[in-house]
Amino acid sequence: MASPYRTYMHHVLAQRCGVPPSLGVLLLATLQRLEGKGVVEQGFQVAVPPPNSREVPRACVASGEASPASSSSSATPEGLMASTLACLKRAYWPWTWPEQHYSGFLASAEAAVGTGGRVGRVSETVGVMQGSGRPFGDIRLARMACERLAELCGGHELRDLAVLLAHLGQPAEAYDLLVRQYMKSDHYAHLRSLAQLAEGGADDLESAGPANSLSVDFSLARAEAEAIEALVARLERDVAEASFGLSDAANSNSD
Repeated sequence: MASPYRTYMHHVLAQRCGVPPSLGVLLLATLQRLEGKGVVEQGFQVAVPPPNSREVPRACVASGEASPASSSSSATPEGLMASTLACLKRAYWPWTWPEQHYSGFLASAEAAVGTGGRVGRVSETVGVMQGSGRPFGDIRLARMACERLAELCGGHELRDLAVLLAHLGQPAEAYDLLVRQYMKSDHYAHLRSLAQLAEGGADDLESAGPANSLSVDFSLARAEAEAIEALVARLERDVAEASFGLSDAANSNSD
């Protein structure tokens, strides 16, 4: 389970355990200091496994004495920052986030359009109302992490931030982010192509060739594409209702 207690550096140092990105930050910083003192060779790399992995980061020195695991990637400060923020986002995400999914967007979008009734909606007093608990769920902290990720990475982070804004009562900002930015991105174009393959049925999936050999969840892509369309329609309605309310208020003030 994603946890801020395994992500924030002061907790990682105190408990001597953490998620791979946080451990990668420690290892990279330590090696940089040792490099500055001439203790280790120049040209080292830090290989960091995925955040949900049980592997630990490893140092790959110039001589090749150590080699990264196949699932690891060479760490950069920007990449470590993004991975750490992603861990915090997942920890604070208030809705169900299946372990195998790259994002928790689907459940939050369905809640925003009222698919599950009151479940998943944001309440000022109790936070997010849902049937299954998220021990660290906090929509405002999730928004803070998502805002930084949207700046760093763009892509689906723009969409995820938009749905958080929708829940927080900012439909105009959410609509602008979703329609004018995310839906013009490469990620959305790729999502739509996968959704169209899913709509075409088994024959289209078989003809997809190399794309079908990837670990792609076509049904998830289709569900997310449909959720985006429903969310856009809901935001358009909310923005229109808000504008009518402002117009009525302005007219009453002028009278």
